[in-house]
Amino acid sequence: MKTLNDGFASLLAHCPERLLLPVLLLAIALLSGCSDDSSQPVADSSVSSQSNSAQNQPEWMTETVIAEHNAAVSSMGAFNYPRAVEGFEAVLAQYPDWDFARVNLAIAILNRQQPGDEDAALAMAADVLSRDPDHLRALYISGILFFNRGGLEQAESFFSRVHALDSKDAFAAYYTGQCRLQLGQADSALVLFDRAIEADPYLRSAYYGAFQARQRQGDREGAISYLNVYQRLDQNPRSTLAEIKYTRMGQHAMALPIRQSQPVLAAGDDSSTTARSVTLSDRTALTPELSGDRPVATSV
Repeated sequence: MKTLNDGFASLLAHCPERLLLPVLLLAIALLSGCSDDSSQPVADSSVSSQSNSAQNQPEWMTETVIAEHNAAVSSMGAFNYPRAVEGFEAVLAQYPDWDFARVNLAIAILNRQQPGDEDAALAMAADVLSRDPDHLRALYISGILFFNRGGLEQAESFFSRVHALDSKDAFAAYYTGQCRLQLGQADSALVLFDRAIEADPYLRSAYYGAFQARQRQGDREGAISYLNVYQRLDQNPRSTLAEIKYTRMGQHAMALPIRQSQPVLAAGDDSSTTARSVTLSDRTALTPELSGDRPVATSV
């Protein structure tokens, strides 16, 4: 317990002022042995702040479309990526202009990891970005794909754009910092790791990144303070690591379901003039989340 106290005392002495509150709260939770699941969830505990905010469906979206799409999302949750790919492809065969489902397909292909899948996923994301340059998930998975193949400069440009659009996302801040650290920009990387910690004090990877950045700055004492917290969080069930694995890459690398919040047409119902006149290619009929995963007030 004394080592843990000393570790947090050292970190509090070295961390920026804006991190004092989240680190202090984390220290209290760890020192008290608190792991109450009923407490405030961490930043990545929900699938996506976007999916919870305004997934209002156009009237023409049938129950069949929702069921087919969400079945593919469920396959992602079961880590059955080939089945998810098949499901999203079937939906897109009917509605080829639906970028929301297209990005879900790109995420499924990214995780399937068959030969050529990374190139295919990257091409899909680029296609979406050609129409919507600020599409959050398309930007983010582009960053993941370039990062995974060692294209740090390209990855940094995508991650930094996501961070600019969604400054409260801990994973976007972390990966931007990781790119900059590997590009030799330790000072800038440390700022981003601290922002990731501020957004999610339980993201262990951010503490380790900050430890490495402090080392490169020659600040041994400051580095050890971050390393101590990184090691102690290993015992906390709420802690997370950033990894290139599904569910470990952050909310913007998740396949999102359609949340039915309005009455939808039963399959084969032609009684509505809206159903006959509106198609999925009519982008003006789509909500921001369905058409482009745009940032919303709760996530920016």
